[in-house]
Amino acid sequence: MLPHSSGIETAITDALDECYYAFYRFDDTGLDDNARRLVAKIKTLRETVKTRTLTIDEQRELSDAVDELAYWFESYDRKD
Repeated sequence: MLPHSSGIETAITDALDECYYAFYRFDDTGLDDNARRLVAKIKTLRETVKTRTLTIDEQRELSDAVDELAYWFESYDRKD
């Protein structure tokens, strides 16, 4: 997810918005524990942004979680 050509703040805002829409009414029962952990981490960081700016470490956590979850879904799709 990071770095992004439009800048870190834009990348974070875009990623959190896209995740919000992706997770809206999302049923995570088909996910394994790791994927559920990643979804929870992204949701937690999204709530954090409502009250303050993410730290550099939190930005990295978000980027890693988005990338790992995307990889999880890509791998899951290949199984079908």
